[in-house]
Amino acid sequence: MTKLIVDDREDNKFIGLLIKNNIEHEIVRLNSGDYILSDICIERKTINDFYESTITGHLKEQIMTMLENQKDNLFSHIIIVIIGEYDDLFWQGVKTNQHIFYGMIASIVAKY
Repeated sequence: MTKLIVDDREDNKFIGLLIKNNIEHEIVRLNSGDYILSDICIERKTINDFYESTITGHLKEQIMTMLENQKDNLFSHIIIVIIGEYDDLFWQGVKTNQHIFYGMIASIVAKY
């Protein structure tokens, strides 16, 4: 079985679930993504964090770092997992526009 590599800044609740379910893992500081499984880099974002990091440009920086590492053959696939429901999406206390949100996703897919 492949060991899941987990960034040491990840939520302790998730790490607790790994331990509780006897999932083999290693906790290290990752410079790309939140998890690495075999040759797959996974970036996990809550829906609010996804929106905010897209607006601030932080997500683009994260994607670019993942792509650089992909070129260096550190992994072959990049996955961004968005957790949450659109109805929960607020940014700076304001309900966001659904078209803007889905446009962000489409833009990321088209560019990267």
